[in-house]
Amino acid sequence: MLPYVQHAIGRVRVTDDGKPPTRSGGAATLSTAPEPRPGVASVTPRAWEKAVGWDRPSTEEASLLFVDDGPDTTDRFTQGAWEQFRDSPPGVATYDGSVSMAALRQHLAEGQLYVHYGGRVTSDGFVCADGVLPFRDLPDGAIGVLSVDWRDRSIPDSIRGAAAVVALATDPLEPAESRRFGKLISLGFSPTVAADIADIADRVRFVGDASRPFVNRQSGSPPTLLRIEQVGDDQYRVTATFGFNDPDGLGQINQLVFDDTADTFQLAGTSYRLDGPLSSTEIDEELIFDSIPLFVENSLEAATTDPIDDLLTK
Repeated sequence: MLPYVQHAIGRVRVTDDGKPPTRSGGAATLSTAPEPRPGVASVTPRAWEKAVGWDRPSTEEASLLFVDDGPDTTDRFTQGAWEQFRDSPPGVATYDGSVSMAALRQHLAEGQLYVHYGGRVTSDGFVCADGVLPFRDLPDGAIGVLSVDWRDRSIPDSIRGAAAVVALATDPLEPAESRRFGKLISLGFSPTVAADIADIADRVRFVGDASRPFVNRQSGSPPTLLRIEQVGDDQYRVTATFGFNDPDGLGQINQLVFDDTADTFQLAGTSYRLDGPLSSTEIDEELIFDSIPLFVENSLEAATTDPIDDLLTK
């Protein structure tokens, strides 16, 4: 039972006033405060229910909608090494620079996994080419994750009900950023983890249970995150982080594929340092498939200059 207990309480933070601290510590921070800061998800009982009730498609079945006027955006979702993942082909992405109310309503009725609306949004709804499509007119449960530009501190209830999870960007997301965010969500990462990998976590507030994945990958988990640090000439230290796309209220554990022992298990969301160091060829041939490499810049210098107290703290 210990792994389950650790999983359950490891994400809990208690503050005197019930509000998240100024430095939230990452996008995975959850709060019941109605107006969360960037990097924090505001959750309510209704939000939990919407996330749990979302009918999760597979990656191949997922549909995504990008509405923005960014140049050369048509292939940004599908380009970039989809062959390195287990999912082939990727989900279906639709792009539009401007939409009418009728066209947007039709798109949303299809049950989109992810919608990025780069146009203007008010507390009433989406500002379309021919008027405003009210949030109240959206089919219930039509959107899994919605990202919009919303700089106001207050968050109206109408937006809270627009999707299972709403990502409110304090600065508009660039087309490349929204494509990467959507791609990561379609690969089985929760919105909070996807925002962290896409490097937009400090600009996004979440409304809803953003800690849950919204697709059901056949492999049972999103790609492994590989944090790669250079420690010498063609020598790299690799730390693997594992996740799951089948939510379990008690937590999740997994047997390591990198360990020969039969009784070694890994708690979801935690990391495992691979024996090494490894060469670039070893990483390429043995680890890259169905993984996302994250290279740590200047890690060679950091590895030789960090005081021992700092390393122990980390």
